[in-house]
Amino acid sequence: MQAPKRGGSAAKEIEMSIPVTFMGNVATEVKSLATASGRQVAVFRLAVPDRRWIKGKGWVDGDPTFLAVSVFGQLAANVTASLKRGEPVVVVGRLRMSTWQKALDGGATSSGQSLEVEASHVGHDLMRGVTTFSRPAVMIEPEDEATAIAEGLLRQAEQDGELLEENVA
Repeated sequence: MQAPKRGGSAAKEIEMSIPVTFMGNVATEVKSLATASGRQVAVFRLAVPDRRWIKGKGWVDGDPTFLAVSVFGQLAANVTASLKRGEPVVVVGRLRMSTWQKALDGGATSSGQSLEVEASHVGHDLMRGVTTFSRPAVMIEPEDEATAIAEGLLRQAEQDGELLEENVA
């Protein structure tokens, strides 16, 4: 199964450069996909509860915020093997606001925005339960992962025509 392109027919993304941390529940089953180059991707939805302290009422639950979470490489394999729907997790990553447009029947279009997180770290929330840890049989070293990401970004920029020979050292 190939990883889908975000946003359908047209998408614009704004990526935040500050790492953010979310605590919530896995809202969907984790889907395991692969990029066109064969790199493993895992995606799931995260429900982040909205709780507020209201004087005289105490803690009040509001509507949750749902985020699309994507992870790559070894983390994708570990997330796929470890997480189930409904489990409490902590997710650290980069937040992205994706604006999309989708063609509808009859020539009309639909548009919207979605919050997405490209996670660098995911784990069970141990304030809300216990878990058992085991190391995978094969692990990719972080340096190898960073190199693979950088090489992939360079290849993508070259394919998109964003790199000119005089800009490449």
